Amino acid sequence: MPDSNIIKPAEKIAGKLITLEKNAATFKEAERRFAVIDATREHLLPWMEWATQDKTKTAEDTYNFLKSCEAEWEKGTKFDYGVFENSTGEYVGGIGVFKVSFENKSAERGSWLAKHARGKGYAQEASALLEAECDRMGFQRIHTKVDAENIASIKNMEKSGYILEGVLRNKKWCGITKSFRDMRIYAKVKGR
Repeated sequence: MPDSNIIKPAEKIAGKLITLEKNAATFKEAERRFAVIDATREHLLPWMEWATQDKTKTAEDTYNFLKSCEAEWEKGTKFDYGVFENSTGEYVGGIGVFKVSFENKSAERGSWLAKHARGKGYAQEASALLEAECDRMGFQRIHTKVDAENIASIKNMEKSGYILEGVLRNKKWCGITKSFRDMRIYAKVKGR
C-alpha cells in the first residue's frame, strides 16, 4: 500500500521545447516507444544496457517496463517520464528518478534521448523540468551515475549544473564491451 504522506509529482510537465509525461502503461504506447528504442538502439549502446536485443526485444518488453513504472510510481519509489517533442508530439526519450528516498529527500536520476533528438536542447530542458519538480517535492539531492566514456552525457550533466563528486573505478561490468567501466558520480544539492 502506498504511503499517504508521499508527495506525488505532476503527471505532465510542459517546457518550451518538450513535455514530460508520466509513462502510460498501454500496449499502444509500448509499441510506439519500442519503435523509437529499436530505431536508436545502436546509439544507446554501450551506455544503456537495457537497450540490448536481449533485454528489450519486443514491444511486450517495453509494455512490461511501463507496467513496472506505473507500480513504482504508486509506491513512490520511482517517477519516470516519457519525453515528447512539443512541435510534433513525437516520443523522443525518457527521464526520471529512481531509488527515491523521501526520508533523505534524495533520488538518483537517469535519462536517454533518441539519436535524432540530440543537440536540440531537449536534454537540458528535460533535466531542468525534472529538477524543478523534484525541488517542489522537497528533494535536497539528485545524483546520477554516468559511464566515464559517455562524453555527451558528461557534457549534459556539466551544462545542467551537476558537480562531479567522484569516480567509481571498475564499477560496472559492461556485457557489450566485455569490460569493467568506470562510473562518474554527478550531483546537484539544493543550496550548494
